Amino acid sequence: MSGSGFHTTHWSVIQRTTASDAEVRGEALRELCEAYWYPLYAYLRRLGRGADRAGDIVQGLFVKLLEKDGLSRVTEEGGTFRQWLITCLRNYERDVLEHEGALRRGGGVQTFSLDVEEGERRYGAEPSHGADPEVAFERAWARQVLDNALETLKGEYLAGGRGPVFDQLQGALKTDHEELDREQVGHALGLSPVAVRVALHRLRERYRSAILGEVRSTLGDGVDPGEELRSLLFALEGGS
Repeated sequence: MSGSGFHTTHWSVIQRTTASDAEVRGEALRELCEAYWYPLYAYLRRLGRGADRAGDIVQGLFVKLLEKDGLSRVTEEGGTFRQWLITCLRNYERDVLEHEGALRRGGGVQTFSLDVEEGERRYGAEPSHGADPEVAFERAWARQVLDNALETLKGEYLAGGRGPVFDQLQGALKTDHEELDREQVGHALGLSPVAVRVALHRLRERYRSAILGEVRSTLGDGVDPGEELRSLLFALEGGS
């Protein structure tokens, strides 16, 4: 890619939202929504918005961005997609308060549905402390980055015919300590304990790379991915 903008996966998705084909635009919008709706939802819930209200606002935001070709601007502005998107949400909600009838009216745009029940399940699992909406958003975004990276990693292992290895070892990715029975896992995979240790090391290395790749995909040119990653890890630790 040349010029300012966002990199890799999300850059290509954002580009597709400006395609002339309505079906391509709709699919790109759904991909963006699936990747980023929950952090925005958590932010609104911490602001005191009800579940249905928060879902309506987030859905309406993505539809508006597609209708108004708003996502084309993010490729010009650079920065972080996280900061750009939360600013769009704040502005959109302010506009909605002035034009209440705008919610969920997709016009000629192919719309989508948010799983509010899933959002409430995830929101209910959030820590009760740190009720500040900004903290809730940053924490939810950081978790979403990790979830997206894990899905990318899972896809790599499935594509390589190593799905069982991923299934057996993924639980150990959540900690730096090797909390698994290597002999038991080795028996399930037909590997020696030493081979299991090597496989786990490789999985962790790939996971770190996937996380960094996910972070890079939400940054504009000139933004340090290491700094963004540190910010996300800080949010996961509670911002304390």
